[in-house]
Order: sequence, then structure tokens, then C-alpha cells
Amino acid sequence: MWANLPIGLPYSASFKKYHINHHRYMGGDGLDVYIPTGVEDSFFCRPLRKVLWLFLQLLLYALRPLVVNSKPVSRLELMNAVVQFAVNFLIFYVWGLKPIVYLIAGSILLDHDFRSTNHYISAEFYDSLPQHNSWTRVVSDFVLDGSLGPYARIKREYELKGQLALPVR
Repeated sequence: MWANLPIGLPYSASFKKYHINHHRYMGGDGLDVYIPTGVEDSFFCRPLRKVLWLFLQLLLYALRPLVVNSKPVSRLELMNAVVQFAVNFLIFYVWGLKPIVYLIAGSILLDHDFRSTNHYISAEFYDSLPQHNSWTRVVSDFVLDGSLGPYARIKREYELKGQLALPVR
């Protein structure tokens, strides 16, 4: 929770339970909350709507767990929200709105170097894979290519047996 404070939005307690399921059921519709919904796919299918989706992606990503594979809110999540909003209020009370906007905007616009991390750790596995050399080309292809959309992802089917989900082979 301490590390969550500079982000401005309470998500540290929720992140773990959904992120673990993302890795456990990667690409599974209704199980992996990182996969956009069918509603997102059918609405954000034209170039201007795709641009809107790109701008709303983090908001949709944050709200998707309420619709897809939702889980009950825990005490830790409530405590995370109370602590985060108390700190936000204190910052607002002492310094005004500008630092709050700075923290939240910085969190939204934050960019990690995860794309190249794998290459440095084990280049022998990644050097032979296809890759893009232009981030702007990837984004423009996504927006302009009618065959691409939020739902154009690698998906897997899982068989649910009790609480255990097994990949269908």
C-alpha cells in the first residue's frame, strides 16, 4: 500500500488477485481480465473509435474486472482505498489540486521498458522472433487496419473443473 500512494489511485490490493489470474488463464475469455470484452470489440471497430479506445484503455482496463470474472471486494482493498483517498485529501488540502493531477496523470502516462527487458535477459530466445521497429507504425496499423481491433488477441480455451481451469488441448 505504501508504494501505491504516489500513484494516486488505489489499486495495489486488487492488482495481485487479478494479475495472478491473468497469468494462470492467459488469453482465456471470461477468465483473463486483460482480454477486452466482446462489447469493446464491437464498438471500437472503426478508426476513430479505435483512437478513442487507445485513450480510454487504462480506464477500461481498470473497470473490466467489475464485468469480467469479478471477485468480492476484500478488507485489504477497502483499506487501500481509504488510505489512498486520505493521503490524496491531505495532499489536496496542503498543496491543492495540481499535485493530485500530476500523480494520477503520471500514473496513466507511465511507460515501462518491459518490451525490451526479455531481450536483455535471454537474447538467444528473442533475437529470431519477428519484431516491430516502430511503435508509431504498430499504433497506426492498429487504428487503420480493419482486421485489427481490441479483441484481436491470441486466445486460449479453458475447461473449468471446479476451481481448476485447464487449457483445452
